[in-house]
Amino acid sequence: MPLFTRSDSTLIPGLPAIRRVMPYIMKGRNESAVYVETRCDVTSAKRWLWAYNRAANGHQCTLLHLFLYSARLIMEEYPQLDRFVSGRRIYQRKTSTASLMVKESMDTESPLYSVKLPFADAGESLGAYCLRIEAILRNAKAHHERTEKETELLLKLPDILIRTVLAVRKWLDDWNLLPSALLRDDPLYTSLFVSNGGSLGLPDAFHHLYEHGNCSAFAMICSLQKSAVADWDGNINVRDILPIRWTVDDRVADGFVCASALKRFQSFLEEPAQHLGSPEDAARRFEPQVKSPSMADNSQK
Repeated sequence: MPLFTRSDSTLIPGLPAIRRVMPYIMKGRNESAVYVETRCDVTSAKRWLWAYNRAANGHQCTLLHLFLYSARLIMEEYPQLDRFVSGRRIYQRKTSTASLMVKESMDTESPLYSVKLPFADAGESLGAYCLRIEAILRNAKAHHERTEKETELLLKLPDILIRTVLAVRKWLDDWNLLPSALLRDDPLYTSLFVSNGGSLGLPDAFHHLYEHGNCSAFAMICSLQKSAVADWDGNINVRDILPIRWTVDDRVADGFVCASALKRFQSFLEEPAQHLGSPEDAARRFEPQVKSPSMADNSQK
């Protein structure tokens, strides 16, 4: 048992012995990584988003927003996936988040940095979640610049001191002594790390997990493809296929849980109408949450 509790999670009691011993046998995340690809037919989802954006009067929702909104569903229904290993112990995360790679512009000199995003709150509409994410992304550059300055200060130290600082940090994390402020803003202390590689023109690939932090799952969103798909009657149709390549820490959940969660996620991403209703209804649910400045002023009088 650890001497101290963690600010970001709770120790899971009563796990089977075979699950508890796994962090001793497989010591690192990349040693424990399992690679899975899901090929999502997003033809219906693209039509749904087009109709939603048309009904939302200027507010825009993308496949990436829908992906993040769907990921929240996974974490709610399958909390086993929101676990991580630290100090050879398995913890349940208190708050679910996703970290995202962001590039300022499609230019080779433009910086690529990461930002930590909250998942949608229970009952939060898709539109409200999209606006909240866009607001965070607009402020991501300032956070990135602050992190760069802090890293530059660390790199001014001699090599042996840099390695010592990082080793001490890892030891403090293993024993739950790392200050919560260092956990809160670090994008690698997250439920899911997402890279929209297709939008950057990157070749389709699986991504490694990070030994730093406690992220147990990485999702690489690949390039959208046109594929010929046969239906149940043998008819060939051209469909929009979005490959998503997952890298998951095998120590946190068994294969059946992972397979069930991915099937549920694929259903949500492929057929949003079944889960969110018609695009027009989804857009209307968002409208009451958006107030103009004059409405807000009148409500306060």
